[in-house]
Amino acid sequence: MKNIILLALFLCAIKVHAEELNYSATYQKCIASANGEHPSMMNCLDQERDRIDTKIQATLSSSKYNGFQLEVLKEIKKTNNLWAQYIEHSCSIYIHLGGQRAELLQGSCVVDATMQRLKYIQDLLAAASI
Repeated sequence: MKNIILLALFLCAIKVHAEELNYSATYQKCIASANGEHPSMMNCLDQERDRIDTKIQATLSSSKYNGFQLEVLKEIKKTNNLWAQYIEHSCSIYIHLGGQRAELLQGSCVVDATMQRLKYIQDLLAAASI
C-alpha cells in the first residue's frame, strides 16, 4: 500500500513538473499510460531525453544564427562535455537510494537537467539576438 501511495505521488509530481518545464505531450501521455509500471516509465523517460537531445542538437547545428549568436553558439558547443558530466554526476546520486525508485528518480533527474540545458541554450541565443 505504501508503494502505491509513493508511486501515485511520484506520478503527480512528474505531471506537475512536466507542465512547468514544457515537456512534450507525448511524454505526458506516455507517463499517464505507463500505469506505474517501472519499465514503461523508464521507457517514457528515455524517449523524452532522446527528444530533448535531438532538439538540442538541432538548435546547435541550425544555420539560422548570425553575428553575435554565432559567437555564443561556439561557446555553448565548448561546454557540451562539461554539461554531460554535470548531468551524469548530479543525477547519479539517486542510485544510492537503491531499487526501482532510484532508477526513476535518476531518469527523471536526467530528463529535467537536459530540459534545463535546452532552455538555457534557447534563452542564451535569444538574448544574443537582441
